[in-house]
Amino acid sequence: MKKLLFAFLLISVIACQNNTPKKDNQVVFDSIISTAPLSSSYCYQKASNRDTVRLEYSLMGDSVNGFLSYNFYGKDKSKGTISGRMLGDTLLAMYTFFSEGMTSFREVIFLKQGNQMIEGYGEMKEREGKMYFTDRHLNEFGKFNVLDVCATHENEIVSSGSESLYQFQWHMFELKGKLVDTSVVKGAYLSFIPGTVGTVNGNTGCNSLRGSFELAADQSIKFSPLIMTRKACIGMNIENDFLEALSQITNWKIRDNKLLFYSRDTLLIRFNAVALSGS
Repeated sequence: MKKLLFAFLLISVIACQNNTPKKDNQVVFDSIISTAPLSSSYCYQKASNRDTVRLEYSLMGDSVNGFLSYNFYGKDKSKGTISGRMLGDTLLAMYTFFSEGMTSFREVIFLKQGNQMIEGYGEMKEREGKMYFTDRHLNEFGKFNVLDVCATHENEIVSSGSESLYQFQWHMFELKGKLVDTSVVKGAYLSFIPGTVGTVNGNTGCNSLRGSFELAADQSIKFSPLIMTRKACIGMNIENDFLEALSQITNWKIRDNKLLFYSRDTLLIRFNAVALSGS
């Protein structure tokens, strides 16, 4: 009899707990919510005494990718990509840049203080063709380049000027609104060489292509008929869609380190910027 009474009391207690109203701060999760980090973009610039330094990057988690340029009066310009990490308030990245007719590699470091990015300098050593800080903890900050938040920054990682078009190789990742599986379709890209009538080289993911193009001040672009190799394409093939889209392109834009090709107001192709290989 005592056992039956104990069992009845235990069931009653459990039932009361299950019927207890939930407090406002109690949340029941019916599914797992993705916690993937969101990407944010930043722009900093120094412009004084006819010298300009510009740093633009996207931050996802602690991973940094973006662009860096130096334009010092009377000296050679350099412009290229950065890839690295945000370590607390410190940005440490490899700068891959094109200057004096060749591609070079060196570490860069910036300290974030309020609305400024302060570049650090220190002793460097070459290792496997790249320049690294010998001890980044000994770097000095604030002597030279102090960059402020860009006065006008509309989420643009690269400017819309044609100079940016020639600084990078552009690898396709979206075609006619569909993402391209780059693990299957490899090496679809375009690169541009300036001229009164410029030269375009590239690959469809199967065949190499070459031709000419013309730019106008209104961001319009026109391609000539392209010369191509005639290799048989095996497996997933986007060549025909790629070529058809190129024939329809009327204008272009560079935004968020992407090259965008449009047919009037319709976005047809998107490319990622990749630093030019060394020569």
